Amino acid sequence: MKSAKSMFRARAAVRAMKIICGLLAGCVLILLARAAAPAPTGTNYPLALHTKWTDHLHQEVGEGVHFGEALTKLAKGNSVDFVVISEVVGSDVINGQKYVRVESRRSGEPWLTAWYLQTADGLLLGKSIDAEVGQEVLMVPPQKLLSTTLKAGEAWDWKASDGSVVMHIKVVGPADVTVPAGTFHTTQLNYVVTVETEGGVATVRQTRWFAPGVGYVKQDTESRMGERMLSHTILQMEKYEPAPHAG
Repeated sequence: MKSAKSMFRARAAVRAMKIICGLLAGCVLILLARAAAPAPTGTNYPLALHTKWTDHLHQEVGEGVHFGEALTKLAKGNSVDFVVISEVVGSDVINGQKYVRVESRRSGEPWLTAWYLQTADGLLLGKSIDAEVGQEVLMVPPQKLLSTTLKAGEAWDWKASDGSVVMHIKVVGPADVTVPAGTFHTTQLNYVVTVETEGGVATVRQTRWFAPGVGYVKQDTESRMGERMLSHTILQMEKYEPAPHAG
């Protein structure tokens, strides 16, 4: 049936985007650890052990799109709200390099795990696991999320080795943003991701606001299959708890 086929395509696209974008992960998207004191330049994205923070996620889905089993229990109509608590819990070696592991939980249950590496070139994502989808995604090559300069107009691209995912990142420039955790002086970045799924090519357009020494304080993500909206997700920081030694 046409309706069943359409629903299948939407579910497939949402699953793919959650994996790739994470602070969705798509899109419940990627969550990163935040540190305490801002710095004037560079990414300054320290990933100290036991850094912990709380984010609020609001997501709406388009017509004919349905939440997964876990989110259906929390949904009210076509939207869902929940709190995500994330923490730097350790590190692991991926392809010979030591990545920091960040685990995120929703209502105490595993939700997203991601591995990050700070380099001279910027912040890299090496791997992610979406607990609901149950799939591990190894980024080949590692996915560059932030540069060390973050100059307005700067741009770069990332492409998965199999060509199924392409991401274009552009630095927009400085912006003051207010979220439940407070007001931050940030750098605004735009991310455009195209994902090849079983149902066709999906597009994710995301704006992130990055505060040096704090992380992404806000993310606004819209995913579409052609002209059809699949989901719209807003993630905002509510609370920050520095690593014990960072007191």
